[in-house]
Amino acid sequence: MSMKWLFRIVSTAAVILWMCLVFGFSGQKAEQSTGLSTRVSIDIVETVNEIGHQNWPEETVTDYAKKIEYPVRKCAHMTEYAILGWLAFAFFCSFEMRPKIRYIAALGFSFCYASTDEFHQLLIPGRSGQFTDVCIDTAGAAIGLLLLAILIKIGRSHCTKRAHTLQ
Repeated sequence: MSMKWLFRIVSTAAVILWMCLVFGFSGQKAEQSTGLSTRVSIDIVETVNEIGHQNWPEETVTDYAKKIEYPVRKCAHMTEYAILGWLAFAFFCSFEMRPKIRYIAALGFSFCYASTDEFHQLLIPGRSGQFTDVCIDTAGAAIGLLLLAILIKIGRSHCTKRAHTLQ
């Protein structure tokens, strides 16, 4: 088995496993999902309170947690899909195609999965499928892929400069 096929198998497995993780989060009932977001928001506020030596009362911590819960939830969505975008890009790297096409394919794949994920949520009690969430998820993938492109460019530039200084 060639390294190319091995990479394709590993990257396929990684994409499928990540999709299963996202599917699992989307399959949570509304109360579970909200509870997780609330817990994460409280943890963030408590950490800020502790690091900043604010000594906020519990009521203040809860109020701040409620205020950041929605952005925290949406950032989690974006992060999930940034990672999906990276994994999809890795998968598409196992095929002969131009680099720009790999980015487009990874973004398109992420958009399609986000769409099916929101449809899946229509079937979960207390959840709803929102096109705005598809857009947020796709934006997360786009930002993740943009960061990946920048890191790849920096890495290649660094390697090229290093190769010239070694000669």
